[in-house]
Amino acid sequence: MKAGDYLVLHDTGAYGASMSSNYNSRPLLPEVLFDNGQARLIRRRQTIEELLALELL
Repeated sequence: MKAGDYLVLHDTGAYGASMSSNYNSRPLLPEVLFDNGQARLIRRRQTIEELLALELL
């Protein structure tokens, strides 16, 4: 691999948005859709501020 190459992880199960969680305070990952060779961001990465917004401590 070199800079600019794509790395695709097929069938990632619980790591997609539908089954993801913030376990261990990990922010949700972005999602990229490849359509006709074009990469499109379809869900942006969750920020640390968004992750901590519901904390009451």
